[in-house]
Amino acid sequence: MASLGVLLDAGESAAILFAQATQCRFLLIDERRGRQIARRRRIPVVGLAGVLLAAKQQGLLESIGSVLAALSRQGYRLSDALVAEVLRLSGETGRQDE
Repeated sequence: MASLGVLLDAGESAAILFAQATQCRFLLIDERRGRQIARRRRIPVVGLAGVLLAAKQQGLLESIGSVLAALSRQGYRLSDALVAEVLRLSGETGRQDE
């Protein structure tokens, strides 16, 4: 397997190595390549959308749609399919507040 430093930036490489060394419950990472490599190393991953969904399910967040809309305005990119799935799972189907 190629060195992580060749495949990922320093922060993502360090996060994966730390997660592996500490046997953490999951790794918070959004970058696609980093998620793929972490999964190959059997490290459970979660992204920002998963964190938002957990916060909503625990009553810590009133609306995921409004947060996703604000993130989008700031240039944070999530696929339309992922946004739709997170909104569906949160009970906010078809809603992304502007």
